[in-house]
Amino acid sequence: MKGRFVKFLSMVIIAATLVSLSGCDFLDPNNGDSSSGGIPAEPPHFICYSITTDKTDYGYGDEIEITAAIQFNGGYRGTNHHNEVGFSGKFTVCLEKSSRFEILGNENYIFDNLNTGDYICCKGNSEKIIVKFKIKFNEVNEENYVTDLFEIKTEMGPLYERSSANPIRNSLTCYYIFDSQGVIVQQIPSSHKHKESGHHDDRSGSFYDAYSHKGELIAASYNREYESGVSVEELIDRYYNMQNYVYYYKRQINEECYLTYISSGVRFKIYVPKDNEYAKLYEELPFADGAKDEAEKEYLEKLLSFALENGAIAEKEYNAEILRISGGEENVENGNSSPKISRFYGEPTELWKMQDELVFTVPTGDDFYNRVIFVEE
Repeated sequence: MKGRFVKFLSMVIIAATLVSLSGCDFLDPNNGDSSSGGIPAEPPHFICYSITTDKTDYGYGDEIEITAAIQFNGGYRGTNHHNEVGFSGKFTVCLEKSSRFEILGNENYIFDNLNTGDYICCKGNSEKIIVKFKIKFNEVNEENYVTDLFEIKTEMGPLYERSSANPIRNSLTCYYIFDSQGVIVQQIPSSHKHKESGHHDDRSGSFYDAYSHKGELIAASYNREYESGVSVEELIDRYYNMQNYVYYYKRQINEECYLTYISSGVRFKIYVPKDNEYAKLYEELPFADGAKDEAEKEYLEKLLSFALENGAIAEKEYNAEILRISGGEENVENGNSSPKISRFYGEPTELWKMQDELVFTVPTGDDFYNRVIFVEE
């Protein structure tokens, strides 16, 4: 028994000695080298950041300075706090180019041998990496009164020289919106990854915070446009142009049945008997992605023809919508991609959800549509 204990104790002492001799080299990224078998520390996966400008409203042609303040988060332990292991390496920050604005100064910043341990978020007096980009927006017309975003890309790594591992990349995003009075720029004052406690949230996408506050930006633009004389009808059309979607659906409540079609060009609602041909065609649409797209376009072409025959849309509107759903030249000329086609299972309520932030009333029910007709057959 004593012999077994001595043997076990010897093994513990040997293991402890090996750890004490190799521990620092194992954790130190500067000592990690694939040729010698060392394993470098992993660089931070996540970025905590803010993106701000000196004000929110700008005119076309104004010069705008965008400031990004960046810190690192080594990684999540479950949904808890970060890993504070530092990593020295090359860090690059770059503002993505866009046809909507001109970059006047630096497009990218390169930091050689940057020690991420000096820039760990949620840590005492940790510093922030500050980068500034200067841009000027190009003039736009009413077809391009849409939202877009600044996208700042970061890259850290690779882990060590001669490493085959990919560098760690992140995307920092911030929206802006165009209207007849200029540009409103969203402010991202702090990372969405922080809870009120200061600890990290368990969300992983840096896109989330900007997107979740997109409605506030749209409301700010629409409120000032409405107060300057732009009609509610035009603002609704502008919203669906910005979404670049064509929505459609059928709904039946007891014996009442209606078909709808919504785009930036037209919104109509047709009440029909529940055994109407086009109500049946709707129910026959496939759900599988492979056949879905073409089947939807074919259905919408038939629905638009039905709407034209019954006076729900004019011939000019019919031609424009056929061009829209087929991804025709008009979309390219307006700088838009082909619209996405989406089947709704109820009223499209995005604008209605913004009602509390808007100074005008968004119409609901039948009042929301350009034309509402009844077909008895």
